Amino acid sequence: MIWLLRHCEATGQAPDAPLTDRGARQAQTIVPVLAGLGVARIVSSPYLRATASAAPFAAEAGLAITEDPCLAEWRLTSGPAENWRDLLAASFADPALAHPGGETAATALARALRALHAHEGTPTLFVTHGGIATLILSRFGGVPGLETLEALGSPGLFALEGATHQRLALPGVA
Repeated sequence: MIWLLRHCEATGQAPDAPLTDRGARQAQTIVPVLAGLGVARIVSSPYLRATASAAPFAAEAGLAITEDPCLAEWRLTSGPAENWRDLLAASFADPALAHPGGETAATALARALRALHAHEGTPTLFVTHGGIATLILSRFGGVPGLETLEALGSPGLFALEGATHQRLALPGVA
């Protein structure tokens, strides 16, 4: 079994953006849920907001966090864009579309799936970002798009099995 966790609330999108105070509380709050899953390995995006979301659980479970750049956020463009929602919607609609300095949805999904396949056979928690999580969920019965991304939650937790996914409740996370 594998689980997919979208990181907790963060202060921004930069790789070194920390969790907000609320996000740090969320990371603590989800520990009991994660502890009940039987996770044997944690693989995370190297971005601080992802590793910080997994850190309290990792400490409680005595597990190391393995960073995998394949789980880093989807690089939509070479830098910040005010019209990012429009760019993202266009990229979801056309997985082969690459904006200047960005990667296609197909490329981002392929690298994310490499991370999942590299750790097959062990109950693993994968910690990533909204764009990548949306793309991964599209391979497990989800619909890629802005609506799916916005419905993920931050944090959002999903069980992935076979060709389907199931959202798991995170009690106490607001």
